[in-house]
Amino acid sequence: MAPDPKTEISSDRMHHPLAASANHGRLHAFEKVFEAKLEALIPALREMQYQAMGPDHARRIQAMAQDRLGFSWPDEVVERSWVGGLDVRRLYAHGIFRILSQMVEGAWSDCPAPMRDVETVLGELLDCDVHAMVASACPDGRLMGLKRLILRLPGLQVRPCARVGGFFDVDSQVEHWRYCELLRHLEGVPVPANVPSRYVKACVYHFRSVQPAQPCCEADGNIENLAASLLDRLQGFRESLGNGLSRSPPVDTLLIGVDTDTDGIRIHVPDAHGRMRTDVFVDSAVLYRQTLSLEPRVASLRLYQSIHQAVRDLGGEGGGGEPPREGLVRLIARLLQGNLSQLDYLRLYRDGRHAQGERTERLIIVGDALDEVQLRNLAWCMGAAPMEVMGEALDIGVQGVLKGEAARLGLPVPVLVHRLYDAHVPGSREREAGRCLALCRAIEDRHAALVLKGGMVCQGVLRARDAGGALEFLGPRGQEPLRV
Repeated sequence: MAPDPKTEISSDRMHHPLAASANHGRLHAFEKVFEAKLEALIPALREMQYQAMGPDHARRIQAMAQDRLGFSWPDEVVERSWVGGLDVRRLYAHGIFRILSQMVEGAWSDCPAPMRDVETVLGELLDCDVHAMVASACPDGRLMGLKRLILRLPGLQVRPCARVGGFFDVDSQVEHWRYCELLRHLEGVPVPANVPSRYVKACVYHFRSVQPAQPCCEADGNIENLAASLLDRLQGFRESLGNGLSRSPPVDTLLIGVDTDTDGIRIHVPDAHGRMRTDVFVDSAVLYRQTLSLEPRVASLRLYQSIHQAVRDLGGEGGGGEPPREGLVRLIARLLQGNLSQLDYLRLYRDGRHAQGERTERLIIVGDALDEVQLRNLAWCMGAAPMEVMGEALDIGVQGVLKGEAARLGLPVPVLVHRLYDAHVPGSREREAGRCLALCRAIEDRHAALVLKGGMVCQGVLRARDAGGALEFLGPRGQEPLRV
């Protein structure tokens, strides 16, 4: 599975015929705005430290924060700065959380790829006879843009894994499938149960084309072994769904690899029986080069031909593998076309490759996904689970942040624990607040030495499931939201 050197993407400025090039400028502007805010945070704090004296120090510090960063600090922290100086560690963590909140708020107004209405988003999946597509991804921060950048599929549901490598919990995923089917049968959401459609489960692993032998995060083994293990996990999911049922449920599975150096993807195409192989896939980087100079209709045809060729390759020397259903072929084509837009974007602004290939996360996010936060390498994003399950991945994430510039300067590791609640269910917010704060305490207990010396700040945050809900930062007792 080593990369083909012939697929190196040139810095030519011609757009790909299938790329949504009209969004490139807005995406680039969004990245620049928030990257600039993140880069400005430490220099601003350093300068504010020298302003923490004098009769009007609070006003000057707040004015500087508003001018440099676009928000103000908690008044109680700034006003106490004349006693022992400014609490820079606390303000740094607060600043990271506040910038994150601005990303969420901006996603519903002026972000580069504005959040579209639910009907439009679901329409893309329903056109492929799919009512839900759920992807499990490794916590690695280089996959943060999976939904709206790498795959360009807003209808995708990303469920962060509590383990490295993209290994999802089968039982939890089965429960999610049952929940989706219950909604279809009782509420007709997103479509009634009598409408033929499928549930698609995808596993996402990642690799580096620059260093193909490098393991995925800290996962054991090489990429081929990781992909094979994920295929076994997907097969276990399908078998678990079928247990106790008279017929197989309408479920498809996919395996997707992401090259974190170029954002190119490999889709392991299944046959009609859901069978996939680690060595058979469609490589979007190869496809990009092959179709760059073609007319749109010819490029689209070549895309579909590559999918069917992969199916034939599944049949081995005899060939003739039975293709998957037409809707799944359309979905795979949609994923490939979305990724061609990302490759086109990277070729235009990054010469086809990310300059920073290593992990450089600034914080840890634990719990439910923040779909609007799609900035590469911003955070190590992992699902919530008992500490004996998620502990290893949490430790890897913390160690990654500790290697960054902020930690070398003595600043803490910000940890955000995020939970969703249903505003229509009585008591839902209070229950999720309790779970959120309990998880915060468990994380602090695991890294007690780091917390004791001010090297970690753990913050709980809630959010209503309704689209566009604001982040609600919890106070120590989970009742009153902190002022951000």
